[in-house]
Amino acid sequence: IGRSFIDFVHPNDCATLASQITARVGLPLASTANISSKPALPSTSLFCRLRRYRGLRISGFAVKEREEYYIPFQLRFSVRDLNATDDKGIYLVVIATPVVSSYKHPKEKFYKPASFMIRHAAIGTIDHVDDESVGFLGYLPQDIIGKCILDLYHPEDIPYLSEVYHKIARHEIPFKSRPYRFLAQNGDFVIMETDWSSFINPWSRKLEFVIGHHYVLEGPAIPNVFEEDEDTNRHMFSDIVLYKAKEKREEILKTMNEVLTKPSAMTKQLVNKRCQDVAAFMENLMVDSCIAPDDEIRLELAQSFSERDSVMMEGMSPHNDYYNSKLSTETPPS
Repeated sequence: IGRSFIDFVHPNDCATLASQITARVGLPLASTANISSKPALPSTSLFCRLRRYRGLRISGFAVKEREEYYIPFQLRFSVRDLNATDDKGIYLVVIATPVVSSYKHPKEKFYKPASFMIRHAAIGTIDHVDDESVGFLGYLPQDIIGKCILDLYHPEDIPYLSEVYHKIARHEIPFKSRPYRFLAQNGDFVIMETDWSSFINPWSRKLEFVIGHHYVLEGPAIPNVFEEDEDTNRHMFSDIVLYKAKEKREEILKTMNEVLTKPSAMTKQLVNKRCQDVAAFMENLMVDSCIAPDDEIRLELAQSFSERDSVMMEGMSPHNDYYNSKLSTETPPS
């Protein structure tokens, strides 16, 4: 009691905590009348490492010579306005729940694994992770966001994952990959499989981001994923493996940033079905309005909707290949 809460926060987490508190202070405050009940606004949640208290009971008299030890917590906090009481002021109410590793034994197997989601951009940088991933991988969100996901794959699995990303780029999704290895925070690898999906911008025809719903099948050799990775030589790979992995990483990045030139078969089917539905709707509408369209008008309607919807869905029409090839073969007039 009496110590500053910030003194217990890990230096790398201070900026994250400060930004969350600043954002929270700008919102309406909960008054003392509601302290015994649930606050009107949901509390903010984030992950943070807190330093274990270094008292004389734990560390003896050589407190300053002891190494600092931090434990991950999930913090839920809200801001309270106590101006209505004699002890006036604004208080930060924090509920800290310890976060433990999801593994109890080395190489623990999961037959009904829970899933968590990681999303990354076309350049490979991670921009979102689920809270459930913390116990499985050991990374706090602020530690893993901004990293390149390709650096977390096992080098020997990169060639296979290159095939996966080629499939993603062709928009052949959703699909599940076979098991592969992913780097945990403690330097060990977990084995997991993934349901892949992605979003391709229909106007630019570029891959915007990739979403992976991951299922851990086998845990790491060291169960505590929050341990510091002190043995940097634990996993040694040959120069050939590292060179091939580097080449495949560059190939994956190139694949994810290419512009799609042709719509996938799945997208063509969706576009054609939509065009047929729209044409049938317009035909029924005209029939209901006592207008009997002939075959020529009906055909023109179907073609116009097909071309327009193809452009909106994939940035190009399935008829464009024919017209472009025809124009390219014609000699311009002199």
